[in-house]
Amino acid sequence: MLKRIETEAEYDDALKRVYELMQTNIKKDSANSDELEVLSLLVEKFEEAHYPVIYSHTSSTNNSEFK
Repeated sequence: MLKRIETEAEYDDALKRVYELMQTNIKKDSANSDELEVLSLLVEKFEEAHYPVIYSHTSSTNNSEFK
């Protein structure tokens, strides 16, 4: 049964299962495609909460620091 990912161990298990599913020839609207979709959403939610992406507000045209 799919449920919210709450621990790093559950997160690791979910990533492994996502990888396994992506290595198969999944048919649209199958149980495996549904599982992959739900797991992907659960992984995304966990990552948003535990690994937030912080965006820089620096200008992409200001490259003087790289010269």
